[in-house]
Amino acid sequence: MTNEELATMAAQGDIESLNKLYLAVRPLLYKLIQHYFPLCKKSLVEPYDLLQCGYFVVLEAVKYFTPEKGLKFTSYLGYCVQNVCLEELGFRKKQVETISLETPLSDDESLTLGDTIEDPTADTYSYCELNDMQIIVRQEIERLPPREQCVIYGIFYYEKTIETLAQELGWERGSVISARDAAFNQLRRSKAIRELRKAYNWNNKQPSYLDPEKLIVLLGDSGLEPI
Repeated sequence: MTNEELATMAAQGDIESLNKLYLAVRPLLYKLIQHYFPLCKKSLVEPYDLLQCGYFVVLEAVKYFTPEKGLKFTSYLGYCVQNVCLEELGFRKKQVETISLETPLSDDESLTLGDTIEDPTADTYSYCELNDMQIIVRQEIERLPPREQCVIYGIFYYEKTIETLAQELGWERGSVISARDAAFNQLRRSKAIRELRKAYNWNNKQPSYLDPEKLIVLLGDSGLEPI
């Protein structure tokens, strides 16, 4: 039985399938979690504690898994490892479903991560676009190094100042700024996001569901918003 079949059955409440799924993906799961071990030095969390969160990662991935998307179950693990580990380490709020950056992701600023804001009143076509963007944004953010993810979530989810975050992490202020800027630059250069811009012809239209008043956090020309 494939991981995807197990995930589908687990989502229906089949505990045996959930346990089998956990055992099947555990090697990859541990490998992903180990990327966050360096951040344990800045918190009271031990690496072993993060590994113990692996089962909860699978539970969250099952919740997000949508067979209709055609994605492998393991493609959801990176995002969910990020959610669970950063929450365990104290760098993000609980139960945040999606994020969006108001930082331009193209040279002409026609596409920003703010374009991923979900609006249930959007028409069907826009909602399909939204789902595509949310998946791509999640995948691109989870590719950021843990150091940069830590800064992004610390500043924009917990709304901590650069100075406060630097003090908590034991970094220089400039290191926090550098990590933040590096994250934004990597997202701008993302091939997937550039292809998204081309696919939906963002040069010629503005998404109808983008409402600036919904932005909760703005930072100069950049912003990250918890939805």
